[in-house]
Amino acid sequence: MQTYQYGHENLLKVELEEAEAAIYDNDTQQVLKGNMSGRYMAAYNTTKGFVDAVETEGQNRGPQTFKTPKGDPVVVVARCTRVMLDERILEMAKTITGDPDIGVTFGAWELPTLKWINGVPGCGKTTHIVRNFDENNEVVATTTVEAAKDLKEKLEHRYGDKAKSKVRTMASILVNGFREGVRISRLTVDEALMNHFGAIIMAARLSEAKEVVLVGDINQLPYIDRENLFEMRYCKPNLTTGISCELPCTHRNPKDVAFAISEVYNNIYSSNPIVRSLRIERFTGAQIPEKQARTLYLVFTQEEKKVLISRGYGTGEGSSVMTIHEAQGQTSEEVIIIQMKTRRLRIHDSVSHAVVAVTRHTNTCAYYTDDGDDAIGRFMGRAAEATHKEILEHSLKMAIHNRDDAVIEEVLALLSGGRGRY
Repeated sequence: MQTYQYGHENLLKVELEEAEAAIYDNDTQQVLKGNMSGRYMAAYNTTKGFVDAVETEGQNRGPQTFKTPKGDPVVVVARCTRVMLDERILEMAKTITGDPDIGVTFGAWELPTLKWINGVPGCGKTTHIVRNFDENNEVVATTTVEAAKDLKEKLEHRYGDKAKSKVRTMASILVNGFREGVRISRLTVDEALMNHFGAIIMAARLSEAKEVVLVGDINQLPYIDRENLFEMRYCKPNLTTGISCELPCTHRNPKDVAFAISEVYNNIYSSNPIVRSLRIERFTGAQIPEKQARTLYLVFTQEEKKVLISRGYGTGEGSSVMTIHEAQGQTSEEVIIIQMKTRRLRIHDSVSHAVVAVTRHTNTCAYYTDDGDDAIGRFMGRAAEATHKEILEHSLKMAIHNRDDAVIEEVLALLSGGRGRY
């Protein structure tokens, strides 16, 4: 808003694009700068701060209006104001913390038992949740709506319609709590590291569960504070308890991926019969297929994502373009990672981003970059330098360590005569 008021047109254009934002006149219902897409729960106004959208019948049609003060109708809407639940979460928090002027108190709350289920990428963490699900006494909290939908479908197939009400997004729990009289013995938090630990504690308190099971991967992307308003504390759930159960076998990724990231995951091995899948290519001058089917195109930033989409990438059947952060939890036959920047950014050296990027595929993964010495490049270089035998022997060693007879038998067959799939 300040940039708009100062009339810095070039800077304003960049900032609006980065935030997917628009300057909007509430009186005339006209977009002054930028672009609006979809509906917004709130907007920002210079005089009043954040203002709510006016709720009316048929509110999904026609221009939106907001509760702006008289004489100041101009607001900013952005990606971050599409869904704004902070005030409602605060009100729910007050129901369990008491008077904020006195201090936080949980009364006679009996602290639940914490368990940590740590799994490598593609190990079947969701399958583990389904197999161990208690349909009568458990609720599962997911980070995203998509994850909730996927888990509901899997639980419904096994347990029937009753399971649908047992899966909630974390946001839904924090805003709405639980129905009075609902008995919950176990709260399972899927992709736990993507939640702030305070959110998990609040959900546990609202549920009054006796046991909280945290499911995730300590090496993938954690919770990211996008507001940067104050120093974050107590934000890493994995530091609150030791690992109760490890899931070391990736069923998604080929064996060279398990070898490449074994310096991060000590016990990882693969049941995928493909031995080699990773390759690194020079970005400059490359002829990258834009419309390849069943391909996930990965980039580091939203800016790069917009560029690829504008050029027609991800339009093949079953294909899409995502940032690496958005792709956590996704699976695709083929993955193409594209690094378009001419200079290295801090994100390029992020091991967590690299782990997510190289572990989305079941078949092949190509990395197009002019800098092969970043985190992804180092993983791929480690795999490329290893011999076929070294990769297989690593899987054999880890399978023996974990007493996985099926993988032991498969790898021994490959070592004794078969070459494995490429």
